Amino acid sequence: MNLEPKDPEATTGSLKRVGDRLQSFMVVFGYTAFLRSMDWLTTGLALMAGLGEGNPLQAWLMETGAAYYFAFQWLGVLVMALLMWTVSQRIGLWKTLLFETGILLYPIIHNTIMIAVSSMMAR
Repeated sequence: MNLEPKDPEATTGSLKRVGDRLQSFMVVFGYTAFLRSMDWLTTGLALMAGLGEGNPLQAWLMETGAAYYFAFQWLGVLVMALLMWTVSQRIGLWKTLLFETGILLYPIIHNTIMIAVSSMMAR
């Protein structure tokens, strides 16, 4: 019984496709984690400035405790990355990253503006 593949090029090509897909997932995951980290940073700064969390789901998660908050946040990053990666298989990686930027940049900008306005009003 011969276990060697009939066409070594077919095996190499399929491994390359798997590697390319894994690499594109890692790009999407890293980008998602970066943008979410920026949201967490600006949310933390807003809370330190005395502002509240505007998203009711996030506010509830904060009340559940740090361990649950941390676990749900990273689960959200993984789910968002998987969703965006799946979309990228259809429309392309750059279009997906641009779309994700639009979605996740909104809370970062919102938090930054709220911090700036709060600090100007405190003077």
